[in-house]
Amino acid sequence: MSTAKAKESSQKVRNLLEDAASPRKRPRILTVDSYLERLRTFSSSNYFAKAVAISPIECSARGWFCIRTDILECSHCHAKLAIIYDPKLDPSQTDAMTDYYKKQITTTGHKDLCIFYRSNTEQDKSMDIPLYLVSALDPDFVGLLSESSQPLSILRDHVQYLVKHAKSTTPRYPILPRLPKSLCGEDLHMVKSVLKHIGDACNPKASRLALFGWTNGSCRVCLAKLVENRAAAYYDDLLLSSHKYYCPYQCGITPSRKAREPAWKTICRRVSETNTTSTKEDSSFASAEGSWARIQSMLNEFDK
Repeated sequence: MSTAKAKESSQKVRNLLEDAASPRKRPRILTVDSYLERLRTFSSSNYFAKAVAISPIECSARGWFCIRTDILECSHCHAKLAIIYDPKLDPSQTDAMTDYYKKQITTTGHKDLCIFYRSNTEQDKSMDIPLYLVSALDPDFVGLLSESSQPLSILRDHVQYLVKHAKSTTPRYPILPRLPKSLCGEDLHMVKSVLKHIGDACNPKASRLALFGWTNGSCRVCLAKLVENRAAAYYDDLLLSSHKYYCPYQCGITPSRKAREPAWKTICRRVSETNTTSTKEDSSFASAEGSWARIQSMLNEFDK
């Protein structure tokens, strides 16, 4: 992304996050709190085994809440949808139904004057996060994925919050969670590097929980609970598998049938990129300072 586009994207994300944080600027129905209220109406008992593209997160962010098994209602226009698959469908027919339902939760299922109909169709290709998710998801999570932010600073603040919480109350997680065994090669190296930068040496438990999206025993995006059983804490991939299957930490920020980069990996990549850029800038500054010192020394010699 060019410098100009990066600055433009930065300002847009900043404005949207400020709007999301200010109830005076945005209708409450488009705020994070309202999104979370809708998300809590979904459960495995009333909305089970749906495609990631029409997951509870996608439905909630686009204005829908679950009123009974497989039945959704828009929180603004009160339109209703039934999301039901015939078990006799083959895979290609199931995919076609998913595409149809995706279109319904996005636009066609809403009434024409619904605020979510307009919100869901807003697009901006200069941004790496869909606009409808920017105002719905946790602002810190959006910041971690945004080209405009400083993810390292956000993660460090998150670690400090977890450390403070652990000191003031009974820790929610009993022991140091293992890094997922599914991590290997470059991914493992990248994760360890990020953990080192956010304080793994002093606060390893808080650092791992922060990087993989856990706050006080739950995920701020999918609302999953992290298991607190000491024996279960030794299981492989617990930091990842405890998230809901449709959580961006598992499947990425823009769900589709095509594989997407999971959020933890995007965050690690963003930290690496921003850290490399900062290092280069510091190095350039130091080099310029050194050059100026040498020039000044030569001028002093000449004056003598």
